[in-house]
Amino acid sequence: MIPTFYDDTLVEQALEFAKKAHTGQTYTNDGDYYDAHVKKVWYALLVNGESNLVQIVGALHDVYEDTDTTREEISNLFGNVVDSCVWYLSKKRDETYFDYIRTIKHNDVCKKVKLEDTYCNYKASIISGNTDLVNRYSKAMLILLGYD
Repeated sequence: MIPTFYDDTLVEQALEFAKKAHTGQTYTNDGDYYDAHVKKVWYALLVNGESNLVQIVGALHDVYEDTDTTREEISNLFGNVVDSCVWYLSKKRDETYFDYIRTIKHNDVCKKVKLEDTYCNYKASIISGNTDLVNRYSKAMLILLGYD
């Protein structure tokens, strides 16, 4: 299925897919990865009035890095555009973190998702007291916003 537009049903399907894909994973001190991270990133995008495409990519943003999900699965369920965005948003093994961030800032959909993802990680780092990660995520947000 390759949708020509992205409706609320596909957003709901992406959230359900992410919930199943991340089953059993945990996020810092907040517990369940889906509830503590994925859903927070998606909700921030919703509240910001982002398009359904951005919300779908936000719901799926960690499936390639953190699960066994294949590109074929995402492509078949959500289309090639979503697959391409989620793949672009996924850090490759041979990239440094900040090179990866500098790449992301050139794709509007991915940049919006990565800003919310990074902000969520930034807040969790503050709560956990991990100053190295606070600094890392602060720098990443500045790069994404064009201050690099």
